[in-house]
Amino acid sequence: MRTGEVLDLIHWMRAYNVAHPDDPLRFAGNDSSYAGPELYDRVVDHVRRTHPDLLPAVTELYRGLRPTLPAGEHMMASFEAPLAVRREKAERTGRVLELLRARSIAGGAVAGDDHVRAVQNAEIVHQVARQDAFDYDAPADEREGLAYRDTVMADNTLWWLRQTGARTVLAAHNGHVYLQGYDPDYPVIQGGVLRRALGDAYRVVGLAFDHGSFKAADAGVSNPRDEDVKVFRSGPSVAGSVEHTLDRVSHRDWYLDLRTAPPVVRVWLDVTRPKREVGTHWPRDPDPVNLLRSADVVVHLHEIRPFRPLPQG
Repeated sequence: MRTGEVLDLIHWMRAYNVAHPDDPLRFAGNDSSYAGPELYDRVVDHVRRTHPDLLPAVTELYRGLRPTLPAGEHMMASFEAPLAVRREKAERTGRVLELLRARSIAGGAVAGDDHVRAVQNAEIVHQVARQDAFDYDAPADEREGLAYRDTVMADNTLWWLRQTGARTVLAAHNGHVYLQGYDPDYPVIQGGVLRRALGDAYRVVGLAFDHGSFKAADAGVSNPRDEDVKVFRSGPSVAGSVEHTLDRVSHRDWYLDLRTAPPVVRVWLDVTRPKREVGTHWPRDPDPVNLLRSADVVVHLHEIRPFRPLPQG
């Protein structure tokens, strides 16, 4: 996301890496929304160097698929293409992935780490094409598409952990990192997948707030563009909600380790109550959230503010 907060994070990471060259931080995405032209180029370059006999087939299968527009415009154009076109694209990217997987051997890869990364690059290219190939006008297919997205986000995170062996911080919306979902449209969320795969090695920090401003798109806009995003304000939390009780703590902003909370607190936490979860669209009704079964730590902010957008271009 093109925000000042993300830019601040990158600046901080760069400063840290300068001061700690033997222990660098790395920044990676795990979503299935966009595969930039560099991923197509890396796959093709690997094939050219290592499997030249596959180059004609891979070049033809990727023909016309490499993004040439800015990310946002390309994503919107891909999503708005006819369903048959989107599914044909996914068939082609899937075929490239099959060709590269076929060159892998049990216990390793033909070309070592380079091949492993090339297969993953082809996997991500296919994930994005496959994500667009669901029929989001059909409720059952839409649910399957949403489940697919969170599943591949978890798969990509697990791949990263296997390859690096490094401690990793995953940043995402509560509804993607929680241990259990609250939205019936999301039958699978990556947080639950990661907990099942990693056990207690996966820990969740959830966020709550009392009031403030944030950016989202109107609830009636199905496929929002940048120009559809505007500032909304949510007033103080209402009685009976999760946030209403959390905001009665004497501190303005605070966090709590739910795992070590006193028994009386855990009893209160282990009840499903309304909670505001701000996503792509607003307004929306509060969601039913059991905080104790959804997160390991909660950070509560008395007031929030909108993100700082960076200028385009």
